[in-house]
Amino acid sequence: MKHTSLLVFIVALSLACSSNNTTEGGSTIEIQKLALIELNGDSNYFSSLEIINWNENESAIVGIDKRQNELLFFDLDGELLNEILVPSSDQPFGLRRIADIHYINKDSILIYDSILMKVLLQNMKSEVVDSWSLTSFWKEASRGANVGIVDAYSENGELMVELLAFENEYSISSEDYYSNTRLFHRINLTKQKVTSYMGYPAESPYREQLFYSAYFPYVVKTDNSYVLSFPFDKNLYLYTQDLKTYSYLENSPAGFPRATGQPFGSSQTKDVALYTRKLNGFGLNMKSAVAVEGVGEAVIRVYREALGENNDVDSNSVSEFPVTFNLELFAIGGGEIRKVAHQNAINELALGNFIGQDKKGAFYFLEHNEEVEDRRIYKVRLSIK
Repeated sequence: MKHTSLLVFIVALSLACSSNNTTEGGSTIEIQKLALIELNGDSNYFSSLEIINWNENESAIVGIDKRQNELLFFDLDGELLNEILVPSSDQPFGLRRIADIHYINKDSILIYDSILMKVLLQNMKSEVVDSWSLTSFWKEASRGANVGIVDAYSENGELMVELLAFENEYSISSEDYYSNTRLFHRINLTKQKVTSYMGYPAESPYREQLFYSAYFPYVVKTDNSYVLSFPFDKNLYLYTQDLKTYSYLENSPAGFPRATGQPFGSSQTKDVALYTRKLNGFGLNMKSAVAVEGVGEAVIRVYREALGENNDVDSNSVSEFPVTFNLELFAIGGGEIRKVAHQNAINELALGNFIGQDKKGAFYFLEHNEEVEDRRIYKVRLSIK
């Protein structure tokens, strides 16, 4: 069953500043709920959901079921369109765990396994069109979770993928790792060549202390730049299109996740990072760039407020804590990133993580409702007044 509601919420704009400029204004965010979408498929155990736009007129919802190595595609009403079976590790071209996927076009889906360091190209019939073992031509590649595909495209007839991945040249507990390692890799799959960019920015807290968890970034590609954000870093970083230089936005949002790091070289077994991450982790992530009327190109960041630093609390009970999700909206343009608005407690509107925008401009958020087991999605209209 589909549910539709028309509720409008007005939220005050908060002020923000950057290293380059200060933005002030009296705008408000208006969020209008349009529909609550239920996904009518055999599976609702999705590790992630997002909106994809096939072409100028078509959009879809896709869910990754990592338990079954399966991708499910739904229309924007929640009706099942197609299922893609990804071969498991005991099959030819098989993958152990889907880390991320990217949609080049309606019949070309790139699938990444960060454990086996393999990339598959599949079509909508579940057929494997091509396969690459990255470690066969990329000696610095290192296995790890929390990585993904930023973009994939054809350039002069050659298949390119922009990938977030670890490098293995330094110990991940060493200061050298955070000073020298590169996080972003542009890979020519056709020629099997890799060019690496984007280290930990000098202004990042990861250059000062060791965080044994939540140390990998979220990267969103815009028309002419890349936006970089870290789980324990309240600032945002804007890289030029050639990835050679960056500027950053000094940002102080309320209740942003915080953690006390350890000295470089510390042992993970003596670290409370895993526990601290549960209390104060980023919680949610950033998705693709969006278009907001009156703002232009923008990115949305949703984060869970810090829960605290009480070491007496059993980390297994963290899921029982009440949570607060806040939304930040940033405009991208003219080589700068500026904060446009901040909205506290979108969970009070039953909104959780932002998963994308369709071709008609509607925004989609996961429903935040602890009483509902199945994943449901809110379609909303978001505007600046």
